[in-house]
Amino acid sequence: MTILSELLKTLHSRDPERVAVTLQFSGKDDLRITCGQLLRGSNAFARTLEREKINPGEVIVLILQHGE
Repeated sequence: MTILSELLKTLHSRDPERVAVTLQFSGKDDLRITCGQLLRGSNAFARTLEREKINPGEVIVLILQHGE
């Protein structure tokens, strides 16, 4: 089974500027996020979890604003 992080790393190695996600907003232009941007953002989020001593396998609840 392929997991999202593996797929994203593979796509990034081939073309870091490839669009991975397009966010759509009412009344605004679409926001395209590249594989590189998505990886950098997810790595920053992972470092935050590590800093807060959240360990792999722990269950947490995330409440996030919609958007980038």
